[in-house]
Order: sequence, then C-alpha cells, then structure tokens
Amino acid sequence: MEVLLYAEVYLICMIIISLVLFWTCRSHDKSYTGRWFMSVLICFLVNFTANFIFTLCRPNMLTSTAAMAAAFTFKTIYHISLTAGVFTWCGYAEAELGTGLFKEKKYSIPLIAAALIPVLMALVNIRYRMLFDITESGAYVRGAGFQMEMFLLCIISMIFSVRIFRRLYREPDPIRSSHLRLLGSFPLCMAAAWILSFIGESVPVICVSITIEILCVYIGFSNQRISMDPLTQVNNRQNLIAYIDHKIAHHEDPVYLLIIDVDWFKKINDTYGHLEGDSALIRTAKALKTACGPIEKRPYIARYGGDEFMVILETADPGLVDTLCAAIRGEAVNLGRMAKAPYELSLSIGVARLEEGMNHNAFIAKADEHLYSIKKAR
Repeated sequence: MEVLLYAEVYLICMIIISLVLFWTCRSHDKSYTGRWFMSVLICFLVNFTANFIFTLCRPNMLTSTAAMAAAFTFKTIYHISLTAGVFTWCGYAEAELGTGLFKEKKYSIPLIAAALIPVLMALVNIRYRMLFDITESGAYVRGAGFQMEMFLLCIISMIFSVRIFRRLYREPDPIRSSHLRLLGSFPLCMAAAWILSFIGESVPVICVSITIEILCVYIGFSNQRISMDPLTQVNNRQNLIAYIDHKIAHHEDPVYLLIIDVDWFKKINDTYGHLEGDSALIRTAKALKTACGPIEKRPYIARYGGDEFMVILETADPGLVDTLCAAIRGEAVNLGRMAKAPYELSLSIGVARLEEGMNHNAFIAKADEHLYSIKKAR
C-alpha cells in the first residue's frame, strides 16, 4: 500500500509537469529564457518518471533478476537527471537575470565541471555502489556518496540563489521581484529533500516541492509574458500604469519619468517598410536596456504605445537623469550603425519629476509636454 501511494504521488507530479511542458510548447517561446525553462521541465519529467518506474519495479525484485536490473538502471537515471535538473534550473535563473555567466568560459567551465561530479558518481556507482545500492531483499540503500551529491547540488543552486537575491535590490518591478524571489527559493527544495532523506524513502518530498515550485514559476513566467510587449520585450502599457501608481505611493528618492519618442518614425515606416520600423523599435528598446543597465537601482522600462517608450527612474542625483538621456541617445545611434540601418536612429526625450498630488495622468502629461516642446523647437 505504501509503495502504491508513493508511486501515485510521483504519477501526479509527472502529469502536472507534462501539462506545464505542453503549455510551454504551445506558447512557441523560442527565447533564451524559454529554452532554459523547457530544459528544466524535461529534466525533471525524466527524473520523476525514472523514480516512478523504479517504484513499480520494487515489488517484483525478489522474484525477477530483470526487475532488479531495471530498478538499478532507472535509479541511476534518477540521480543523473536530478543533477541535470538542478543545472538547467541554474541556467534558467541566470537567463532570467540577463547576465552572461553561462556564456563566459571562465565561469561556465567550473560550473559544468561541478555539475559533472554527481553524474560521474552515478556512473561509477554501477560498479562500486558508493552512491546507492539495492540489496537482495529489494531494499534501496543510500551510500556515503549520496550525501556528497546532495551537498554539491545544494551548493550549486545556492550560488545562483544568492545572485538572484542580490539582484532583487535593483529590481523595480513588483511582478518580476516576486518571480525572482520564487526562483531564489529553489535551494530550499533541495535542502528539504536532503534533510528528509535521513528519515527514509517513504516521503516523496523532493518531487512534490519541485513540482509546486515549477508550477508557481510557470504562473509567474506567464504573468511576466502578459505584462510584456511582444515585439520589444519590455513592459507594456498596462503594466506601466500599474507601476507608476505603485511608485507614486511608494518611493524614497525623487522619481523621474522619461518619455522617449523615435524621431521621424512615420518616415521610416513609409520609406523602408514596417519591418524596418519594427527593427527601429527593437533597437530603441535595446538602447534603453543597455543605457539603464549600469545604474545601481535599475530604472523601469516600458513601451507606452506606437514609437513611444517610458523610463521610470528613482534617484537622489538629478545629474543622473541627464547622463541617462545622453547614454540612451548614444546607444541608439551606435545600435543603428552596427545594424547598418539606412537612417540614423534619433530619439527625443521628455523629462518630468514627480510632484506632490500628481496622479499617473498628470505625471505622463507633464513629461509629454516637455517632449512636445523639444520636438517643436527642433
């Protein structure tokens, strides 16, 4: 009865992960982040399936040598896929942070080497039984190597968890902040599984905790996509208004609104076509991200509509606003030249500072008025 209950828990988790994988595939998300998330789902689906089949083989071990061999094989796959799942989770976390840790050899090689240690342990275990063994009576017995495996996986995931929580200080968007907090809590799943492993195999805590984590992350991932502009991959207008209202109610330093407009955008569309117009918008969004990247308290970026973008900056240094505006214009020109665009990507920027009693409409109107005066003077 206990074996059947254990198998049922794993089967339920497999069904949930399969559904999330199906929905993710249906979304046709081919982004760098989306590919990492799909890898996480595949690795843990394999992990749960391997342990599910292992559980079904256990009642037949005493009467079948083939069942014993199959159980050992699937438990080996379980340990390898667990390492792969943790590694892909770290890759997904790094993709969400938008940094290049996995793209630089000086970081990626040590990380891959650390992840390969548990894999090698699982392969060596086939001969030396240092990680686990299955006795003649059908009992699954963990070896000393299991503690080393779990320790390494906890350490690897903890490194990325620390990086995520360090980024939270710079993240202005409440929706994204809650998503990153959830991502950063993943090592707790590994730690809980490790601690409860001392009780025995009867508690399937690792599959339940990881399934709940993945489901919550998927919901957060979906919420982020809903709030993103599909073309430029910055926040959309609906999320922008909600964020301005949030920032009006909760801020410590002065808040500035930058409204950015692509100069002669209609002419770009009419002369070079709408595809080139889309490219201009994408380059503008990239210029905003690049210019805002070095700022310690990261500004909030959104597409307001058409060829207009907005940046919300909270800072006690008024000079930073002018520096940011110059950086945005410079990045736009550089990106246009790098793309060999047949025109110079020029931007106009209106600026407004939040004043007491303003709502989001008044705040935007003030920045828009400044933008209009700049374009009129030009």
